[in-house]
Amino acid sequence: ARASKYAPEFFDVPYTLGDINGDSSIDILDVVLLVNIILGSADSTPAADMDGNGVVNVLDVILLINLILGISN
Repeated sequence: ARASKYAPEFFDVPYTLGDINGDSSIDILDVVLLVNIILGSADSTPAADMDGNGVVNVLDVILLINLILGISN
């Protein structure tokens, strides 16, 4: 058997990529929560994996900030 990173129900909740705190707005509060997820002081959410690679890291922070600032990659 293979270990999975997320429980199956983790993906059942609809979300907007980047709206990490689920308040229907993508802003600095999402950046703060994303940093806390990376530091291990908050639980992860699929909305935090900005590049969709299955890992939440500093690259996701960069993509989120670029999204907020309107910078395309």
